[in-house]
Amino acid sequence: MIIRRVFTLFAVLLVGLAILEISFRLFVFPDWRTVSKVPFQKHAVYGTFQKPNLEVRRYNPPNYDVVNRTNSRGFRDRESGFDADLNAIWIAGLSNSYGGYVEDAQTYARLLEDKYGYRNALLASEGHVLPNQVAVMRHLHAQGYRPSLVILELTLNNVLRPYADGVRELAEPFYAPEIGEASQTRERALPGLLARVWRIWTRLLSIDFIGIKARLINNSAVYAWAKVGVNASAALRQYTGRLGLRADPAVSDNIPVDMLSAAGAKDDRLTEELADYVAGVGEWVEASLKAEFVVVLLPSPHHLNADWFDRYLASKGLGPADLDPSRPYRLVRQALEDRNVPVLGMAEPLLSVGRFLNFPDDGHLNAAGHARIARSLADWLKTRFGREPDLDP
Repeated sequence: MIIRRVFTLFAVLLVGLAILEISFRLFVFPDWRTVSKVPFQKHAVYGTFQKPNLEVRRYNPPNYDVVNRTNSRGFRDRESGFDADLNAIWIAGLSNSYGGYVEDAQTYARLLEDKYGYRNALLASEGHVLPNQVAVMRHLHAQGYRPSLVILELTLNNVLRPYADGVRELAEPFYAPEIGEASQTRERALPGLLARVWRIWTRLLSIDFIGIKARLINNSAVYAWAKVGVNASAALRQYTGRLGLRADPAVSDNIPVDMLSAAGAKDDRLTEELADYVAGVGEWVEASLKAEFVVVLLPSPHHLNADWFDRYLASKGLGPADLDPSRPYRLVRQALEDRNVPVLGMAEPLLSVGRFLNFPDDGHLNAAGHARIARSLADWLKTRFGREPDLDP
């Protein structure tokens, strides 16, 4: 009798969840598929990278509602003429260069080309760290492409980390993993078989919470609404924020907190590691690509937005005299210039805009921020390097 009741209760629960899921898909949040992670795939050389031939909507109210596209190679750039672009200017960087939450025509790379006439190829990807972008450049070099200039964007919210492995990889010959019959042969060999058995076994024995969340957001409208769709209602957005159910990017530690201290601390060494690595990348660019190398340095969201920094201080129980959000920017810029790396510092130009340049719930730059970078970069290329536009804007 008890077993029957448990079974009945379980069946009712399943039917209820199914009805709830269908209702959310049809009526409450029909846009649920747009918040999934389907734009990305595993690339043999680049790590996580965009899928080729994408046309995907990126949706997160009230932050953005845009369409992102990639070409047949997975780069967020045009299809026709991309080979010519790859022999002009390369723009490498992380998610702020990729510009995943603005329209294609609003990225600073596209504006630099369409509005200011500087032909370029955008190499950036979401989810990349610097060694991933270096792998992209080395792979394109191995394919025979030769840019005249490499622009590397650094945003001070995810680049301050150890780079010993990256420095070592720069000194080693570049190796692109084979994709095809040879690699399949290795997979069939005993070591490959044992490695696959081990991977399966460890997955069975571990609880992958990130994997569970990815499956939920890819397959459940209810979960997608709770994570993103709820923001479409101003009242629910404020209520979930007050309850702490919605993450506030302003209170995240996007830079090691002790680096914001005027006294400095052990994490200041990350500034030197970053500068050494970037300088090494510049030396490789000049020696292997025979191209010029420059850095565009973007401030952290806390440096850029005073209200975000006030919320960050409040979350730490600190006052304005305790931490300085501009300190890491100044240290990194000075360290790069000490190593003779040309730096376009964007703190002053972005702060001069006098408006909020991130999204309300996201630390990435909005369209106004991209426009200001493109303008400053075009002026800098002309005045600092004497480079004239090669296209009619």
